Amino acid sequence: MSIKYLSDEEAKKRLKEFGYNEISPPKKGTFLKIFFNQLINPMIYILLIAAFISHLVGDVFSFWFIISIITFIILIGFILEYKGEKAVEALKKFVKTEVKVLRDGVVKKIDAKEVVPGDVVILEAGDKVPADGEILEEMNLKVDESLLTGESLPVEKKVGDEIFAGTLVVNGKCKVLITKTGRNTKIGQISKYVEAPEEKTPLQQKIDTLVKQLSILAFFITALIFIFGLFFSSSIYSILMTALAISVGTIPEALPLVLTITLAYGMYNMAKSNAIVKRMVAAETLGSVTVICTDKTGTLTKNQMHVEKIYTNGKIYDANSIDTKKDKALEFLLKIGVLCNNAELKSEDKVIGDPTEGALLILGHKENMLKDGLEKDYERVYEILFTSERKMMTTIHKHNEKYFVFSKGATEVILNKCRYILKENRIEEMSKKDVEEILKVNNKLASEAYRVLSLAYKEMDNFSKDKNEVEKDLIFVGLIGMADALKENVKEAIELCKRLGVKVAMITGDNPITAKAIAKRLGIYEERKIEFEVEDKLLEIIKDGIITGDELERMSDEEFEKVVDYINIYARTLPEQKLRIVNALKKKGHVVAMTGDGVNDAPALKKADIGVAMGSGSDVAKEASDLILQDDNFSTIVEAIRIGRTIYNNIKSFTSYFVSTNYCEVFLILMSIFLLGADYLPLLATHILIINMIAEDLPAVTIGLDFSGTGYKKPISPKEKIFGKKELILSFGLAISMAFVLYSIYVVNLSYMEKARAILFSSFISMLIANTLNFKVKGSIFNINVKNRLLIFSTFTIFLILLILIYTPLNTYLGFAPLAFGDWIYPIISFILTLAIGEILKRIYTKF
Repeated sequence: MSIKYLSDEEAKKRLKEFGYNEISPPKKGTFLKIFFNQLINPMIYILLIAAFISHLVGDVFSFWFIISIITFIILIGFILEYKGEKAVEALKKFVKTEVKVLRDGVVKKIDAKEVVPGDVVILEAGDKVPADGEILEEMNLKVDESLLTGESLPVEKKVGDEIFAGTLVVNGKCKVLITKTGRNTKIGQISKYVEAPEEKTPLQQKIDTLVKQLSILAFFITALIFIFGLFFSSSIYSILMTALAISVGTIPEALPLVLTITLAYGMYNMAKSNAIVKRMVAAETLGSVTVICTDKTGTLTKNQMHVEKIYTNGKIYDANSIDTKKDKALEFLLKIGVLCNNAELKSEDKVIGDPTEGALLILGHKENMLKDGLEKDYERVYEILFTSERKMMTTIHKHNEKYFVFSKGATEVILNKCRYILKENRIEEMSKKDVEEILKVNNKLASEAYRVLSLAYKEMDNFSKDKNEVEKDLIFVGLIGMADALKENVKEAIELCKRLGVKVAMITGDNPITAKAIAKRLGIYEERKIEFEVEDKLLEIIKDGIITGDELERMSDEEFEKVVDYINIYARTLPEQKLRIVNALKKKGHVVAMTGDGVNDAPALKKADIGVAMGSGSDVAKEASDLILQDDNFSTIVEAIRIGRTIYNNIKSFTSYFVSTNYCEVFLILMSIFLLGADYLPLLATHILIINMIAEDLPAVTIGLDFSGTGYKKPISPKEKIFGKKELILSFGLAISMAFVLYSIYVVNLSYMEKARAILFSSFISMLIANTLNFKVKGSIFNINVKNRLLIFSTFTIFLILLILIYTPLNTYLGFAPLAFGDWIYPIISFILTLAIGEILKRIYTKF
């Protein structure tokens, strides 16, 4: 066959025409995009309105104070998210890939991104295919396509077959005519799914709802007070200042900041556990996950074949507990597997070549049977290649002036070549009973998803290349059963998922028999008793919990939604079907996490509520994901779920804390207006801002950063409100009680306005510290950890700020008078009463 080569000049023209061989061009505007994302925050809009009112009434200090708060929130969010993007880029560990191409009839090495349609590329074992193409020449070619199909076993390729970008040559060599590059390749087409617009997470939806509710309430109360103020005060300035104080009081200005800090710290904790979160809100969403849809190859399994079962001398052995010193037949079986082998072992578990042959080398390595050492004693002199038609491979080795024939292949083929069998270290003629026993064991191992090879040998006095002569009258030695090895701790992680109320569904390109067998080993497979009426065609699917891609294709969406809750195993699935699975689960109300590492996982990773990619996976998968597991360990996601649930629990706690303290300010001002008039406000807008952003903020952070708990024991329902009935009782009960205590303190000292405000301000600060304990401590206040350093630091800092505001010249500007020693009795009483009220309300709270 004549092969036409491109010239360098023609290649340059095509590079301009088709562009670089890249799937994702470098992103532009990421810096600005992240910055403007911070502005899409309803709470910031409310703060801007408060700043406008401050400017309107001429309160310059409050105006600039609010503007500085807005700036700080935007900058913090920007810095954290920008760093997260940079961390993800670093994970890609860019390495320049070179490929061999034929140009001008000469072999040249070029950067893979410069490959163009029409190039002829030379590939051999260990090379990654740079672009889609057609095979022009091949020799014993096998390609690992698991990145695209999920199949763990390599695929044989012939002249004229298609070969795809991103796949790996594991055996043989070939010349390929490149037909498609970049986004036109199959991998590029799949990557287009990743570009769908992002959906809001459950947390974003809940925060949006809460902010809208608080905004409406703030507007309503402010408007109501403004109208009433017209009747209770003759000063428009007093009315506007009162309205400003109320509007600021109803808005938890620090909520977005504390939310950002909590999510960022959650991201930090997950990163310590090898889970990199790309979007902050995704850290919390993990706590709501009810279903994990996980790819098998590379996620639950290592995508590396390992020998697990051995049959010889009429016995089945566990490969992890063999002793070759005590069993010569076992030793000889391993020797055949190592020598009749074309793979290379670069390290204890890194193989170049066919993964099946690699598994034999790994087992030999464990038993100190190294290929290099054995070949010095058994020199290979000839090889009869494996082909899909022959289904076996034979090598001839010279040893002690004799020639040894070592063969391996499909059991039926090897048995047809065997006349003898090795039993108890003796060679006997093979009987019909022996054949039946071997086939029985072979079928048993195959039904358990093992790939089975038979091994045989014979000795020859004279060398021969005649394969009919060489592969005749072989001596059967045994069977080897191998499977894609499970990842460490994955079974325990799946069991823990069950205890956490999270369902694990395995999605794979494997056949249903293999998928079912692996699911049994993992603890995913469940056979059910059907106690309800269902159509016959759906009955077996529900009973077994297994569905194939073909069965799924024949189902309507309505039928699929009927059974989706009962399915744990999806076999022979395609990328677009994974999308359908995720969509069906989401329609049923599930919060779905999809884990995977291949290009075929990217569309579902993008569509899922949480996409979880493996650190060693494809860049396309990482781009589509929200979470990246650096250690490729499925169990890491379980820890991430625990942290996610803790984050949500903390968000609920500090949100309730904010509402209780902010509405304490509102109720206090309302009581003062109706009972004393608008000219006797106990707190001005500036006081409220200082309380909300300093005295209230630090304690809230201690609540948000408390990761000592275990989090929820069950998934968080997407319908669960951040501020529900329980939180309403506790927060407003505390707000009203605290407001009444503060109003009483204010009235008692009202004869001296500056002193009254200073005492009330100090008492409010002490209440905030006590209220932190109410929401930080789960259960009774007596369960508090007195060694909590962050709590001690925040309490000391707040008290120091209070002393500065009361006893320095700042007190004049704020309208405070210095407190006498005896005045501190009020803050002490306020602290004790707040704890007591909290204890009483918690007892009521637990009954709901």
